[in-house]
Amino acid sequence: MGSFHQVLEMAESLCDMDQDYLIEILQKRLTEKRRQELAASIAEAHAEYQLGKTSRVTVEDLMADLDE
Repeated sequence: MGSFHQVLEMAESLCDMDQDYLIEILQKRLTEKRRQELAASIAEAHAEYQLGKTSRVTVEDLMADLDE
């Protein structure tokens, strides 16, 4: 946790414009990370479907499973 506190202190020592730029960079990196995770999840689901490990279901089937 000490390093996190150090990072915050370093960020606070930046000028306002650099802090804004840092926030922008972090947001873009998080967005890209989530995009990559989603793409990997979709690829995995597609591969499982191609291998017959999953099957198509209706929305009604999914809702019924949630109710169980």
